[in-house]
Amino acid sequence: MQEDRIYKEDVIEINLLDLFWSVLRKWKSILTAMVVLGVLLAGFGAIKEYIHLKDEDFVTEQQETYESDLETYELEKKLLERKIENLEEDLARQEFYEKNAIMLFFDEYNVYVQTVSYYINTGYEIAPELFYQNPNYTSVITNSYRAAVDRIKLDEIVSTVSEPDLTTVNPINGSKRMLTTSVDAGNGVLNITIYGDTEERVDQIYSVVKEIVSEQKPLLDQVIGEHTLDVLSEKRYVDVDPDFGSLQDSFNSKTETITQGILKSKEDLEELEEPVDGTPSGGSIIKKAIIYGIIGLLIGLVLLGVIALIKLILEDKVNSVEDIRRRYTAPVLGTYKQEQKKQTKLDQLIARKLGIPASKTAEEQFQFIASSIHLFLQENKRILVLGNSDIETMNFIKEQLDSLIPEVEINVGGNVNDSPKAIHSLSEETAVVCVETWGKTSHKEMRHELDVISASGNTNLGYIVVS
Repeated sequence: MQEDRIYKEDVIEINLLDLFWSVLRKWKSILTAMVVLGVLLAGFGAIKEYIHLKDEDFVTEQQETYESDLETYELEKKLLERKIENLEEDLARQEFYEKNAIMLFFDEYNVYVQTVSYYINTGYEIAPELFYQNPNYTSVITNSYRAAVDRIKLDEIVSTVSEPDLTTVNPINGSKRMLTTSVDAGNGVLNITIYGDTEERVDQIYSVVKEIVSEQKPLLDQVIGEHTLDVLSEKRYVDVDPDFGSLQDSFNSKTETITQGILKSKEDLEELEEPVDGTPSGGSIIKKAIIYGIIGLLIGLVLLGVIALIKLILEDKVNSVEDIRRRYTAPVLGTYKQEQKKQTKLDQLIARKLGIPASKTAEEQFQFIASSIHLFLQENKRILVLGNSDIETMNFIKEQLDSLIPEVEINVGGNVNDSPKAIHSLSEETAVVCVETWGKTSHKEMRHELDVISASGNTNLGYIVVS
C-alpha cells in the first residue's frame, strides 16, 4: 500500500480535460478582463484613426494608394475573367471534337487504309530541234489532279462530322489527315492514301475521289492537253498506326490541361481580394475601434487563459474529484457543497465536469457520504475527521454524520498541517476521513497529510471534497 501511494504521487498524469474545465471556472474573471482590454484597445484604435483623419498628407497618401491598388485589382480581375472565358471556349471546342472528330474515333490497331496510284501519260516525246515548240505538260496535269483531290471537303462526305473541314483543319495540332496526296511529277504519278476508322468510311471517301478524278480528265484534256489516266496500283489493308493513338493521348492531355487551367483561374479569382479603402473617415474611426476591440477581446482571452492555466499547474491544487482518484489510493467518499446559492447553467456544468454535483441537496450529499463510509468502515467503530479544510467545516460534517451513522463514534482532529492537536489525535487507533477543499487544498498539503497518517499506522478511509 505504501509503495502504491508513493508511486502514484511521483508519477503525476496531467489531465488536459480537467485543466480546461478548471480554467473555465474563472470564466467571470476572464470575461471581465477581456471586456476591459477590448475597451482599452478600441479606444486606442479610435484615437489613432482620429489623429490620421486630421493629417491631410496622410489622407492624400492613403487615397492615392487605394486608387492605385483598386486599378490593379480591376485589371487582374478582368484578365482572370477573360482567361476563364477563353479557356471555357477552348474546353467547349474540345468537347465538340471529342464527340464529332472522326480522327478521335480511330482504333490505332485497326486503321483501314486505301492506297491508289494513277499514271498520267501525255505522250510527250523529246524533239531537240523543236524543244520550245513542244513543252512537257505532264507535271502540270499531275499537280492539277492532286489539287482537285485536295479540295475535297471531307466534312460534306462524312456525315458524322460537321466541323472541322478535315482536309484543311485538324481537331488539334499535329493530327493526321484522313486523305493525303503526293506526286512524282517527273514520272506522271499521283499517289492517294485514304485512312478510315471503318471500311465503310474508306468507301465513302474513295468513291468521291474516283468521281473527282473522272470529272477532271475531260476538263484537263480541253484546258491543258490530251492525256491518258490509268490506275497504276490499288490496295486496301488494315494497318497499325500509333499516330492516331498519340493524337488521342495528346487530345486528352490538352483537355485535362484546359480543365485544370479553368479550376486554377477560378481559384485565383476567388482569392483575389479587393483592396480596402484605408482613407480615414468618420466611419473608419468606428470600424477601427471595432477591429481593435475584437483584437483586445481575443488577446484578453488567450492571455488570461494562459495565466490561469500556469497558475493552476504551479499551485497544483485540488481542482477535480477525478484528480484525487488518479493520484491517491484512498477513494473519494463524496462531495459537499457549502454554498447553496443559485448558480448559472455554465457554473453548474463546470462543477459537474469536475466531479462536484450542483443539483443535490445537502441532505442527499451527506447520505451518500454516510453510505460510502459504511462501505469502507468494516469492523471499525471510530472515525477521526481531519484534513486541510477549516475546523468549522469539519465540525459541521461531524454533526451531519452523527445523525446518519449514530453507531459510529466520530471525532474531529483538525488540520494536520498546522495543528499539533490533529497530529496527536492520530496516536489512538482509528479510521481517518480526510476533508479537502476544492480549489484551495494543495496536493503538497495532501501528501504531507498522507505521510502523517501513514506514519501513525492508521487507515485512511477516503476523502470528502468540500466546495
